[in-house]
Amino acid sequence: MRARAIAALPIALAALAFAGCLVLNPDFAEDTAVDLTDGTASSSAATSTTTSTTTSTTTSTATSAASAASTGAVTGTSTDASTGDTTMPAPACGNVVIDPGELCDDGNADDTDSCTHDCLFTPKELVLGAPTMGPSHGGGGGFDFADDCPQGSVLRGVRVYPEVGPNNWVAGLQFHCGYPKLSGLAIVVSPGPDLPLWNADEIAPDEAQDLLCPPDQVIVATFGSSGSVIDNLGIRCAPLQLMPAADGYHIVHGQTGDLGPHGGGNAPNFDDPCAGAMRGAHVNLGSWVNAFAARCSTLTVE
Repeated sequence: MRARAIAALPIALAALAFAGCLVLNPDFAEDTAVDLTDGTASSSAATSTTTSTTTSTTTSTATSAASAASTGAVTGTSTDASTGDTTMPAPACGNVVIDPGELCDDGNADDTDSCTHDCLFTPKELVLGAPTMGPSHGGGGGFDFADDCPQGSVLRGVRVYPEVGPNNWVAGLQFHCGYPKLSGLAIVVSPGPDLPLWNADEIAPDEAQDLLCPPDQVIVATFGSSGSVIDNLGIRCAPLQLMPAADGYHIVHGQTGDLGPHGGGNAPNFDDPCAGAMRGAHVNLGSWVNAFAARCSTLTVE
């Protein structure tokens, strides 16, 4: 009996030594399982823990970004909740800072001082370019007459005189001028002088028709029909408006409206727009208005 106990003692001591080695192994991890099929280790528990932590962090970050975007926590910026990207606000006119795209910024919306509500320099005056002649219509011949409105003025109307006869062809023209002026950021037109009456030998004054633009509008095109003479003539009117641009203000036409044509005949039509405004006309006179051409000027501001 004693011999058997003594024989079993080495086995017990060996078992205790083996167990002690397991406890002291520094590479041992309690969440590591041993795959008994091929002896390789699986770290599924550690992977699960890392994935859970990453998901939790991502969800928390996205939630925080969405919350900041919805509550305005990031003042003056906007955040894309899907990407987390933050963009700065566009330049704000009126913040007393000259941002890109602005020429000035005085912090107010007064258009009568040096800086407008669009953060552009306030224009001080209108500038008319030299008049240029457009296409000539009709047969020509006869006496030539050319005249322009005085410096600083453009055309705002025309009186059309038909001939004394059955055709009612145009036999006389008289244009009315007006002075466009800046009023803040609006352009107003005050009445100016009339140009001389250009007429053939026989006109019918009682059948004359005044084509006069509405207040604060000018002639921006002429149209009508012509063969060997000017059969009829009409005008197109529009207000002049300031359009903000990167370098200041440009002058553009507002909504247009047609007046006329007055006269007679069924000759081919013409339509001649001006880039700015009509300034005068070139006329050939015989027994009728044999030919007509508009003279136009560009308009800019300084």
